[in-house]
Amino acid sequence: MAAAAAPTTTDDYAAFLALHEAQLQAIAVPVHLWPSLHAKLSREVFDAGSYFQLAKDEDGDLHAVVLQDIDPSDDPNAIFLIDHAWTFTTDNNKPRDMLTTVPSLLGRMENLMHIAVEDAADIDARIHVVLQTMWKFVNSYRLGHLKPEEAATIWYVMDEFGSAIEHSDDPTFRMAPFYYANAQCAFSLLWPTDRVEAHDFATLNYVAARDDDTRTALCSALFYPDGQAYSSELAEIVARRRLHHSASHLHNETQFNRDNESVPTETASNTNELPTPIKIWTDLKLMFEHLTDPRFEFTDNEAEAHVVWPTRHIKDYVALYNNPNVHVFNQFPNEKILTCKDLLYETCHTEIATTSAQLAKLAQTGPKVACKYITKPFLIKQRKFDFRFLG
Repeated sequence: MAAAAAPTTTDDYAAFLALHEAQLQAIAVPVHLWPSLHAKLSREVFDAGSYFQLAKDEDGDLHAVVLQDIDPSDDPNAIFLIDHAWTFTTDNNKPRDMLTTVPSLLGRMENLMHIAVEDAADIDARIHVVLQTMWKFVNSYRLGHLKPEEAATIWYVMDEFGSAIEHSDDPTFRMAPFYYANAQCAFSLLWPTDRVEAHDFATLNYVAARDDDTRTALCSALFYPDGQAYSSELAEIVARRRLHHSASHLHNETQFNRDNESVPTETASNTNELPTPIKIWTDLKLMFEHLTDPRFEFTDNEAEAHVVWPTRHIKDYVALYNNPNVHVFNQFPNEKILTCKDLLYETCHTEIATTSAQLAKLAQTGPKVACKYITKPFLIKQRKFDFRFLG
């Protein structure tokens, strides 16, 4: 058993909880491990080497192997800090710039990702391979104190030990990123979910999915990008997804029809001269307070108004166009597609993906619309189109 981390004072621990308790609860770290975690963070104790070792199999792949029995209910030190070997954001081509300018980073990533480097390979070619391979190894977090539209995704690659922990659908450990405010940096926390015996592999579930089909798709994207491992299941998966989407389409069509706008097939502007005073119907408080010109007056009867200025979305445009009194209204058909912020949000945090593994990791950062860029498009009336699916 490894030596226990040195205890800290009660005041220090209370201050630690004041800053980090909500975060610990959110990632579900067992409460009895919190004191040891605080001690290890305070003193930067990386003691995973006392519990694990890295071992190569006959194919040369590294595995994290447990050295001794670990019982999380009996060992309060059974939580481990994992350092991040590389942290970056994807804006402004930063990963490529860092691989170019940070000494030894490129070589370390090649070793960590088990990339064979040819003697004649130039720097640009080596960087390209790392940028394509890294998505199997990266994880991400966002800083919680920022608004969603302001918080950029922060990507990281764990150190050699963390990156050697392999995937399992029945994992022996849990891991979560943790931002340590005192040092203003992030670590990954690793702790066992149940008793682990010596010589077992340390495993994690990297593919948290809502259903089996999603899990299969994510596993294929991350670990079998050519799709061969799941080719026998593909027809069955596609059939199930088609059935699911048919039911979803029927539901969405019902919802859409319920919220549909009525628009006249032909419209003509009202040529009648505006009377004075101009009658305005509105539910906008600001207009009531500031429109005081005597040429205008407010009415409670929307049908007799010359100007209709609601804050709600207008749905019955036919009635407005057919009403000879109405000359002006403040919206146009389907305007909400452009003005509703929840519909605009998909344009935020746009990423360009070149591999299936990158798509799988991007899907973990929040709802995404994946759009395939067609390089040789079929044009309809000289217009090209794209193919999208929800991820």
